Amino acid sequence: MKAEEIKQLTVIGAGVMGHGIAELAALAELQVSLYDISDKLVQQGRQRIQGSLSKLAQKGLITPEQAQGALARLKPLSRLEEALRQADFVIEAAPEVLQLKQDIFRQLDQLAPPRAILASNTSSLPVSQIAQVTRRPQQVVGMHFFNPPVLMALVEIIKGQQTDEATVEATVELAKRLKKTPVVCRKDVRGFITSAIFEGFIGEAMWLVSRGEATVRQIDSRMKYHEGFPMGPFELADLTGLDISDNIHREAGLDNPPLLEELVRAGRLGRKSGRGFYDYASGAGADYRPEEGAGFDPLPLYALMTNIAARLLADQVTTAAEIDTAMRLGGGFPLGPLAKADQIGLASILNWLDEAYRRYGDERYRASPLLRELVRQGRSIGH
Repeated sequence: MKAEEIKQLTVIGAGVMGHGIAELAALAELQVSLYDISDKLVQQGRQRIQGSLSKLAQKGLITPEQAQGALARLKPLSRLEEALRQADFVIEAAPEVLQLKQDIFRQLDQLAPPRAILASNTSSLPVSQIAQVTRRPQQVVGMHFFNPPVLMALVEIIKGQQTDEATVEATVELAKRLKKTPVVCRKDVRGFITSAIFEGFIGEAMWLVSRGEATVRQIDSRMKYHEGFPMGPFELADLTGLDISDNIHREAGLDNPPLLEELVRAGRLGRKSGRGFYDYASGAGADYRPEEGAGFDPLPLYALMTNIAARLLADQVTTAAEIDTAMRLGGGFPLGPLAKADQIGLASILNWLDEAYRRYGDERYRASPLLRELVRQGRSIGH
């Protein structure tokens, strides 16, 4: 299917991500079916969309007529057959559970027209494993929106093992119609682009504290107030949930930093539980101060992110430009990690990795051969 042939879009799941995606599609003048398993859930999604459209109109970001038109193009449905009957493109926005998504895709494959592209809004699950339960794996693709979808500019598009180029191209063009910036992950690798890079940012910060080389407050203060990130890695981990970090490490077969294991065992899962690295129940929250970060050298975090990015480049997963775009738009990075690596100097990054690998023997510190070759040639890694 070509992008210009997409007229009818169906969103599966009317939760936070689903209703946001449906709103974007309606604003882009697509006919939208929003499905969930009950009338109550789907009507709640519609009400949230109506409220969001009203706020956008009040702020002058859209006209009242655009808001009314978008709402008129939205059809809330609780019967899956009806929601899929005319679908050209389907976006699933269910919870991040592989078996649940596979069950949904079996139904989508049976009920959606043969021409329809089936997309998953997964942030971490293998698209190929979702696609394998369908009879059309060539038309299954990852389409990872960021929260909240209406405001966040990035969409990560993931090519499964059998996804064809026509499906990728149509999904890229659809993202542009939704006024988003697409980046393409050309191989179905763990973490795609953004989550893989974030592993270097959050994971290495946890190891530094676990080894007693820095404190939580030092690192967060440095990264936010001195390096220009929206928040430090520990505040970010508290926001997303420490159980999520724990699951990501386990699914990837990575050793968990002891600090993370201790907190998860104690039920301190971040903001959702009232306590994580910071105490939210008391109202204090992430109360680190600018002066606390002055003594911390952030080179370890930049080195890990650079090494992960270099592996993505060597494996032809994506491009340097798309990595930097993804992390600026999807992660709020002040500078893309590869542009930052060139600013720091690749030789300094390589030296740190070699020393860390010699000291700890952990594979994540083994420098990418591409990084080593770039240093040997005196070349940059950025675009």
